[in-house]
Amino acid sequence: MQNNDEKFEMQDIEKHLKAEAKIREVHSIIDDVMAADTAPPKNESGFNWKYLGWIAVLLFIGFGVFYWAMSNKKSTEKPPLPKENSTIKPVEQNQPMANETDKSSNNKTPFKTLLAANFSPVAWGIRGTRSLSNQATQNEKNIIKAKYNSGNYKETLQLLNPLVKKYPNDWELIFFKGVCQINTPNGNTESAIQSFEKIIEHDDNSYIEDAQWFLAAAYLQKNDVAKAKETLNKILTYPSEYNERAKIVLQELEW
Repeated sequence: MQNNDEKFEMQDIEKHLKAEAKIREVHSIIDDVMAADTAPPKNESGFNWKYLGWIAVLLFIGFGVFYWAMSNKKSTEKPPLPKENSTIKPVEQNQPMANETDKSSNNKTPFKTLLAANFSPVAWGIRGTRSLSNQATQNEKNIIKAKYNSGNYKETLQLLNPLVKKYPNDWELIFFKGVCQINTPNGNTESAIQSFEKIIEHDDNSYIEDAQWFLAAAYLQKNDVAKAKETLNKILTYPSEYNERAKIVLQELEW
Protein backbone atom coordinates (compact mmCIF):
# COMPACT_ATOMS: atom_id res chain seq x y z
CA MET A 1 0.00 0.00 0.00
CA GLN A 2 2.82 2.40 0.86
CA ASN A 3 4.58 1.53 -2.39
CA ASN A 4 1.52 2.49 -4.37
CA ASP A 5 1.31 5.82 -2.60
CA GLU A 6 4.95 6.56 -3.30
CA LYS A 7 4.44 5.59 -6.90
CA PHE A 8 1.49 7.99 -7.32
CA GLU A 9 3.45 10.76 -5.62
CA MET A 10 6.37 10.31 -8.00
CA GLN A 11 4.01 10.41 -10.95
CA ASP A 12 2.52 13.70 -9.74
CA ILE A 13 6.00 15.22 -9.39
CA GLU A 14 6.93 14.13 -12.91
CA LYS A 15 3.73 15.61 -14.30
CA HIS A 16 4.40 18.88 -12.45
CA LEU A 17 7.97 19.08 -13.78
CA LYS A 18 6.82 18.36 -17.33
CA ALA A 19 4.17 21.06 -17.04
CA GLU A 20 6.73 23.60 -15.86
CA ALA A 21 9.03 22.61 -18.74
CA LYS A 22 6.22 23.11 -21.23
CA ILE A 23 5.40 26.52 -19.71
CA ARG A 24 9.04 27.63 -19.95
CA GLU A 25 9.14 26.42 -23.56
CA VAL A 26 6.01 28.42 -24.43
CA HIS A 27 7.42 31.53 -22.73
CA SER A 28 10.63 31.13 -24.70
CA ILE A 29 8.72 30.89 -27.99
CA ILE A 30 6.65 33.96 -27.09
CA ASP A 31 9.81 35.95 -26.24
CA ASP A 32 11.38 34.96 -29.57
CA VAL A 33 8.26 36.03 -31.49
CA MET A 34 8.06 39.36 -29.66
CA ALA A 35 11.74 40.04 -30.25
CA ALA A 36 11.39 39.23 -33.94
CA ASP A 37 8.31 41.46 -34.27
CA THR A 38 9.78 44.51 -32.55
CA ALA A 39 13.22 44.34 -34.12
CA PRO A 40 13.59 46.90 -36.94
CA PRO A 41 13.65 45.26 -40.37
CA LYS A 42 16.93 45.52 -42.13
CA ASN A 43 17.89 45.08 -45.73
CA GLU A 44 20.85 43.11 -46.88
CA SER A 45 23.19 46.01 -46.23
CA GLY A 46 21.88 46.41 -42.67
CA PHE A 47 20.35 49.91 -43.33
CA ASN A 48 17.16 50.75 -41.41
CA TRP A 49 14.68 52.19 -44.00
CA LYS A 50 11.88 52.44 -41.46
CA TYR A 51 13.81 55.02 -39.44
CA LEU A 52 14.57 57.01 -42.61
CA GLY A 53 10.85 57.20 -43.41
CA TRP A 54 10.05 58.58 -39.97
CA ILE A 55 12.84 61.15 -40.28
CA ALA A 56 11.44 62.30 -43.63
CA VAL A 57 7.93 62.68 -42.16
CA LEU A 58 9.25 64.70 -39.21
CA LEU A 59 11.26 66.99 -41.51
CA PHE A 60 8.20 67.59 -43.70
CA ILE A 61 6.08 68.49 -40.67
CA GLY A 62 8.84 70.74 -39.33
CA PHE A 63 9.13 72.70 -42.59
CA GLY A 64 5.35 73.05 -42.75
CA VAL A 65 5.18 74.51 -39.23
CA PHE A 66 8.06 76.90 -39.99
CA TYR A 67 6.40 78.16 -43.21
CA TRP A 68 3.06 78.71 -41.43
CA ALA A 69 4.77 80.63 -38.60
CA MET A 70 6.60 82.94 -41.03
CA SER A 71 3.43 83.60 -43.05
CA ASN A 72 1.46 84.39 -39.92
CA LYS A 73 4.20 86.78 -38.72
CA LYS A 74 4.12 88.74 -41.99
CA SER A 75 0.34 89.07 -41.90
CA THR A 76 0.39 90.45 -38.34
CA GLU A 77 3.24 92.92 -38.79
CA LYS A 78 2.24 96.58 -38.52
CA PRO A 79 3.09 98.95 -41.37
CA PRO A 80 5.99 101.32 -40.64
CA LEU A 81 5.13 104.71 -39.21
CA PRO A 82 5.73 107.76 -41.43
CA LYS A 83 9.00 109.59 -40.95
CA GLU A 84 9.01 112.70 -38.83
CA ASN A 85 10.43 114.90 -41.58
CA SER A 86 7.16 114.92 -43.55
CA THR A 87 7.15 116.74 -46.86
CA ILE A 88 3.77 118.36 -46.14
CA LYS A 89 4.29 122.08 -45.70
CA PRO A 90 2.05 124.25 -43.51
CA VAL A 91 -0.19 126.70 -45.35
CA GLU A 92 1.18 130.20 -45.21
CA GLN A 93 -0.94 132.64 -43.29
CA ASN A 94 -1.29 135.04 -46.22
CA GLN A 95 -2.89 132.37 -48.41
CA PRO A 96 -6.40 130.87 -48.31
CA MET A 97 -6.67 127.88 -46.03
CA ALA A 98 -7.88 125.69 -48.88
CA ASN A 99 -6.72 122.44 -47.28
CA GLU A 100 -8.64 122.90 -44.06
CA THR A 101 -11.93 121.19 -43.27
CA ASP A 102 -14.88 123.47 -43.84
CA LYS A 103 -16.97 123.71 -40.72
CA SER A 104 -20.23 123.71 -42.65
CA SER A 105 -19.50 121.01 -45.26
CA ASN A 106 -16.88 118.85 -43.50
CA ASN A 107 -15.15 118.27 -46.87
CA LYS A 108 -11.62 119.10 -47.95
CA THR A 109 -11.31 121.24 -51.07
CA PRO A 110 -9.24 119.94 -54.00
CA PHE A 111 -8.49 123.53 -55.14
CA LYS A 112 -5.63 124.36 -52.77
CA THR A 113 -3.15 125.38 -55.48
CA LEU A 114 -5.76 127.32 -57.45
CA LEU A 115 -6.88 129.27 -54.40
CA ALA A 116 -3.36 130.00 -53.22
CA ALA A 117 -2.29 131.27 -56.65
CA ASN A 118 -5.28 133.54 -57.32
CA PHE A 119 -7.03 134.52 -54.09
CA SER A 120 -4.37 135.92 -51.78
CA PRO A 121 -5.90 138.29 -49.21
CA VAL A 122 -5.82 141.96 -50.16
CA ALA A 123 -4.03 144.29 -47.77
CA TRP A 124 -6.22 146.31 -45.44
CA GLY A 125 -5.71 150.00 -46.18
CA ILE A 126 -3.99 149.64 -49.55
CA ARG A 127 -7.06 151.20 -51.25
CA GLY A 128 -7.74 153.70 -48.53
CA THR A 129 -11.06 154.00 -46.78
CA ARG A 130 -13.54 152.76 -49.34
CA SER A 131 -16.64 152.10 -47.30
CA LEU A 132 -19.46 154.62 -47.72
CA SER A 133 -21.02 153.37 -44.50
CA ASN A 134 -17.88 153.61 -42.46
CA GLN A 135 -19.33 153.79 -38.98
CA ALA A 136 -16.47 152.40 -36.88
CA THR A 137 -13.84 154.94 -35.86
CA GLN A 138 -10.35 154.73 -37.26
CA ASN A 139 -8.93 154.18 -33.80
CA GLU A 140 -11.14 151.10 -33.40
CA LYS A 141 -9.86 149.73 -36.69
CA ASN A 142 -6.16 150.43 -36.32
CA ILE A 143 -5.39 147.56 -33.95
CA ILE A 144 -7.44 145.14 -36.06
CA LYS A 145 -5.82 146.35 -39.28
CA ALA A 146 -2.34 145.78 -37.84
CA LYS A 147 -3.24 142.21 -36.87
CA TYR A 148 -4.73 141.54 -40.30
CA ASN A 149 -1.80 142.93 -42.29
CA SER A 150 0.60 140.82 -40.22
CA GLY A 151 -1.22 137.71 -41.45
CA ASN A 152 -2.74 136.83 -38.07
CA TYR A 153 -6.24 136.18 -39.40
CA LYS A 154 -7.41 134.12 -36.44
CA GLU A 155 -6.86 136.89 -33.90
CA THR A 156 -8.15 139.45 -36.39
CA LEU A 157 -11.39 137.50 -36.66
CA GLN A 158 -11.72 137.40 -32.88
CA LEU A 159 -11.40 141.20 -32.78
CA LEU A 160 -13.72 141.73 -35.75
CA ASN A 161 -16.67 139.69 -34.48
CA PRO A 162 -17.76 142.05 -31.68
CA LEU A 163 -17.05 145.11 -33.83
CA VAL A 164 -19.23 143.81 -36.69
CA LYS A 165 -22.05 143.28 -34.20
CA LYS A 166 -21.59 146.86 -33.03
CA TYR A 167 -21.46 148.22 -36.59
CA PRO A 168 -23.56 145.86 -38.77
CA ASN A 169 -23.46 148.16 -41.82
CA ASP A 170 -19.73 148.82 -41.88
CA TRP A 171 -18.93 147.10 -45.19
CA GLU A 172 -15.20 147.32 -44.69
CA LEU A 173 -15.43 145.37 -41.43
CA ILE A 174 -17.83 142.84 -42.95
CA PHE A 175 -15.62 142.31 -46.01
CA PHE A 176 -12.43 141.68 -44.04
CA LYS A 177 -14.32 139.44 -41.64
CA GLY A 178 -15.22 137.26 -44.63
CA VAL A 179 -11.63 137.27 -45.89
CA CYS A 180 -10.42 136.18 -42.45
CA GLN A 181 -13.00 133.41 -42.30
CA ILE A 182 -11.78 131.76 -45.52
CA ASN A 183 -8.18 132.08 -44.35
CA THR A 184 -8.67 130.60 -40.86
CA PRO A 185 -8.98 126.90 -40.05
CA ASN A 186 -12.61 126.21 -39.15
CA GLY A 187 -13.35 129.86 -39.91
CA ASN A 188 -16.84 128.93 -41.16
CA THR A 189 -16.93 129.23 -44.95
CA GLU A 190 -20.73 129.44 -44.96
CA SER A 191 -20.63 132.55 -42.78
CA ALA A 192 -18.05 134.11 -45.12
CA ILE A 193 -20.40 133.52 -48.07
CA GLN A 194 -23.17 135.31 -46.19
CA SER A 195 -20.84 138.24 -45.46
CA PHE A 196 -19.83 138.66 -49.11
CA GLU A 197 -23.41 138.27 -50.37
CA LYS A 198 -24.59 140.92 -47.90
CA ILE A 199 -22.04 143.39 -49.34
CA ILE A 200 -23.04 142.57 -52.94
CA GLU A 201 -26.73 143.12 -52.19
CA HIS A 202 -26.07 146.70 -51.07
CA ASP A 203 -24.84 149.09 -53.76
CA ASP A 204 -23.97 151.85 -51.29
CA ASN A 205 -20.42 150.55 -50.82
CA SER A 206 -17.25 150.22 -52.85
CA TYR A 207 -16.40 146.64 -51.80
CA ILE A 208 -18.75 144.93 -54.26
CA GLU A 209 -16.03 143.88 -56.74
CA ASP A 210 -13.80 142.57 -53.97
CA ALA A 211 -16.73 140.73 -52.39
CA GLN A 212 -17.62 139.10 -55.75
CA TRP A 213 -14.05 137.86 -56.20
CA PHE A 214 -13.69 136.38 -52.72
CA LEU A 215 -17.21 134.96 -52.88
CA ALA A 216 -15.94 132.79 -55.75
CA ALA A 217 -13.04 131.73 -53.52
CA ALA A 218 -15.44 130.79 -50.72
CA TYR A 219 -17.50 128.64 -53.09
CA LEU A 220 -14.36 126.85 -54.29
CA GLN A 221 -13.35 126.26 -50.70
CA LYS A 222 -16.78 124.74 -50.18
CA ASN A 223 -16.30 122.58 -53.32
CA ASP A 224 -19.30 124.25 -54.99
CA VAL A 225 -17.80 124.59 -58.47
CA ALA A 226 -21.08 125.53 -60.15
CA LYS A 227 -21.60 128.53 -57.84
CA ALA A 228 -17.95 129.55 -58.20
CA LYS A 229 -18.25 129.58 -62.01
CA GLU A 230 -21.51 131.54 -61.80
CA THR A 231 -19.86 134.17 -59.60
CA LEU A 232 -16.77 134.43 -61.83
CA ASN A 233 -18.93 134.85 -64.93
CA LYS A 234 -20.77 137.72 -63.21
CA ILE A 235 -17.42 139.45 -62.68
CA LEU A 236 -16.85 139.30 -66.45
CA THR A 237 -20.11 141.19 -67.12
CA TYR A 238 -18.65 144.54 -66.02
CA PRO A 239 -15.18 146.17 -66.11
CA SER A 240 -13.20 145.07 -63.07
CA GLU A 241 -9.62 144.66 -61.97
CA TYR A 242 -10.51 140.99 -61.43
CA ASN A 243 -11.55 140.30 -65.06
CA GLU A 244 -8.30 138.70 -66.22
CA ARG A 245 -7.89 136.60 -63.09
CA ALA A 246 -11.51 135.47 -63.38
CA LYS A 247 -10.81 134.24 -66.95
CA ILE A 248 -7.73 132.32 -65.76
CA VAL A 249 -9.61 130.63 -62.92
CA LEU A 250 -12.51 129.70 -65.22
CA GLN A 251 -10.04 128.11 -67.66
CA GLU A 252 -8.46 126.15 -64.81
CA LEU A 253 -11.87 124.90 -63.72
CA GLU A 254 -12.67 123.66 -67.22
CA TRP A 255 -9.66 121.29 -67.23
